[in-house]
Amino acid sequence: MLKRDKKAEFLEVGIVSLKYQFTSEKKYSKPPLSKAKYNKLLELQSSDPIQVMEAADVNQRWWMFQDEFFVEDEELNAGDVKAFALKGTRKKKS
Repeated sequence: MLKRDKKAEFLEVGIVSLKYQFTSEKKYSKPPLSKAKYNKLLELQSSDPIQVMEAADVNQRWWMFQDEFFVEDEELNAGDVKAFALKGTRKKKS
């Protein structure tokens, strides 16, 4: 099942070197992203879904697309996530 994850976010971590770590509830991505990689992720996710974390123990993957987060457990690809997200966007505008 694929759904929006409203609890997901990127946290700024680190004292000397600022990094960005994805989290959803009590799960955290490893390793945190550098500022350059985080900025590249923000750029890429504006046009295509990008997988930001996988929790193999619970068979879940998190995606970021157009500043929203999605979680799924069906091993979907970026195209599937994009179709779902855009379908939801069209419904909101109607």
